[in-house]
Amino acid sequence: YVEIDFSYTGNGDSCDMYVLLENRTHTADDGKNQYRGSSDVNTLVASAWYRATTDTDTSDPDVVSITTSASGYKTLRMKLTYGKPNAASPIYESNTFSTSLKNSSGIDNHLVEGTGNEDVTHIRIVMASSAQGNVYKGTVGAVLTVDEIRLIY
Repeated sequence: YVEIDFSYTGNGDSCDMYVLLENRTHTADDGKNQYRGSSDVNTLVASAWYRATTDTDTSDPDVVSITTSASGYKTLRMKLTYGKPNAASPIYESNTFSTSLKNSSGIDNHLVEGTGNEDVTHIRIVMASSAQGNVYKGTVGAVLTVDEIRLIY
């Protein structure tokens, strides 16, 4: 599981908060992305994704619960789905699996779906006040505040 204490005011936008467990084949040079080659592969081991216009929306399939913490933040609990993500996951509306994610050196950075049995070598955590925040698009005035993140395993 992953738990996130947060608050969100979207002004008509949707926040994106997700955790991706990955297996990256390139391990030399501490697995740093800038040393990857064209034959290296990023495999999705597990994912948990939250996309919503409010901090109370429980409709995403990875959401287990949303409660109010003692500090007044919402506590979102999501279950990590190993292997193929839930069919209704927002991951399929993102560019996560897009084969056009090449960096300036022409190295492909997209993920391929794994079985969930791969070793985890990297954790990708994204918190954005817009569902398109990872490409710097969003609504002025949308505010996502994240207080704490906990991985529960």
